[in-house]
This record gives sequence, structure tokens and C-alpha cells, in this order.
Amino acid sequence: KKIDLKGKAVASLNSNSKRASLFAAKKERIRLPTYSDDFGGKKYHISEFLSHPSGIAAVLNTKALESFQSLDANTYRCELPKLQFLNFEAAPLLDLRVTSTDEDCLVEMLSCKV
Repeated sequence: KKIDLKGKAVASLNSNSKRASLFAAKKERIRLPTYSDDFGGKKYHISEFLSHPSGIAAVLNTKALESFQSLDANTYRCELPKLQFLNFEAAPLLDLRVTSTDEDCLVEMLSCKV
């Protein structure tokens, strides 16, 4: 696992402006299981789970988001709840791409606006 968190806030003495630069990144890779039906026949891969809207909703944890919308077949816009940091309030808006294969799933952040 790798987690990087950085933050910097600047308040100008000559004006009422405030500026913040925030950065957070997490990279983690886990092996996903393959499931068989109850009769030991057909195998189900993560790609089949993610082909359904409920699978994407589970991976992106949409219940924790303020809003969630599909932009295209594998790109999603997620609005996070407002957060406060050093007297700043921000509502991050993320564009994420979800790419899956039979072996793994990649969630990639395409953009982040605050």
C-alpha cells in the first residue's frame, strides 16, 4: 500500500484572499477472487460484476457521495460531500474511469475540481 497526503495553505497579509493546495493519492493493488455458481459450473469474474450498474455503484461507494452520474460507458462524475480544511470549505468533483479485466479493476481519476 502507498498513501501520499500533502497540504499547504497560504493567507495573504495584504488582502482577504486565501489559497490552498491539496494533494492526496492512494495506490493499492489487490487480487480479486473468481466465484463459481452453486453447482461448481460457471465461473464469474469481476468484469461481469462491473458490467452491471450496481457493480459500479458498489466499487465507487456511491452511497457516500453527494451525487453520481455516468458520463459514458466507463466514465463517472462523483461529487463528494463538502469538507473543511484550515478554514476552507470545498466540495470536490471527481471524474473517474473504471476499467476492468478478468483479473483486476482500475479506478483512475481523470480530473478533480474543487
